[in-house]
Amino acid sequence: MVKAFAIAIALFTFFLVSCQNRNNPHDPAAFPVGFAEATIPSVELTAYLYFSQPTPSEIPWRLFLGPNNSHDTDIQFTVDSISLWIGPDMDSFGGLLIFKDSSQAERLEELLNSPEHSHIWHSRNTYKLFFVNGDSPWSVSLRHALAQGTTTSIQAYYPDIWNTLALLPSSSNGIPWAAGFTKVDPAPIDFLASGAKMDLTGVTPALGGANIDHLAFALYSQETLKLPHTLTPEWMRASGLGSIVVAKSGYPGFLVSLMMGSFLGQGGLDKYPLESEDVYYGTLGEIEKAHVMVKNFGATLYVTLGLDQEQVKALMTAILASHNP
Repeated sequence: MVKAFAIAIALFTFFLVSCQNRNNPHDPAAFPVGFAEATIPSVELTAYLYFSQPTPSEIPWRLFLGPNNSHDTDIQFTVDSISLWIGPDMDSFGGLLIFKDSSQAERLEELLNSPEHSHIWHSRNTYKLFFVNGDSPWSVSLRHALAQGTTTSIQAYYPDIWNTLALLPSSSNGIPWAAGFTKVDPAPIDFLASGAKMDLTGVTPALGGANIDHLAFALYSQETLKLPHTLTPEWMRASGLGSIVVAKSGYPGFLVSLMMGSFLGQGGLDKYPLESEDVYYGTLGEIEKAHVMVKNFGATLYVTLGLDQEQVKALMTAILASHNP
């Protein structure tokens, strides 16, 4: 009896290890230009977004500060990268814009000096401009960190999150132009969902129930993006935008597989054959239908999302290829 029990434990352990081994792609993840080298402030972040393209990007002033400002909405800025750091609520945020040249950073600094933007703290260092919104305790701590130059890296400050980001595929059907992470918190998840015209009510509790505490993601496009004054579903669809989200559950892989079948079925996602694998597929949203595919490798969960079904399939195909070379 003891021997049989020992053999059963050994087989069960081997099964768990084999599930976990499937979590790791064979090649390094493909990130936007400069993402791996970018620094973050040494304050607690709820979410982080980094934006960069292979060539400098033109950013409309209206997209940066919204339509309700008194300045010329046709002003354009050329940036190499944008970092956005989000605190405990969506009014507590800050960021860094790295411009192509210092004259454009000076121009934005002049615009931010106007009384209507007095709630935005900012500091310029040649072609870099830091900004912080509001006066919350978190915003004050962020200002202090930026003023003191207290920065770190995702790898050092959030090693678990960096390990999750490293699970993104090494290649995809598109150009990675943004990447980042979010803690499993209703505020940033609902904010991102509302921007995509989707209702993700209940997603945060479900992720918490799956013992997932953060999500890593990357966004992809078919070509270099030219950002409009307003981000619309029509522009997103025409640009071939899609995203990959990856998360790691604290539960064993076999349990994640069992939970997925139940939860995704209730959410309207059905099994879908793709590249000799079974994935889950469905649509989300009432105003704009977003296509969604889900696949787990052990305790690692992948989601591809976008308004174009073929792009969503292509991104999932890249994930499958990274795990089955």
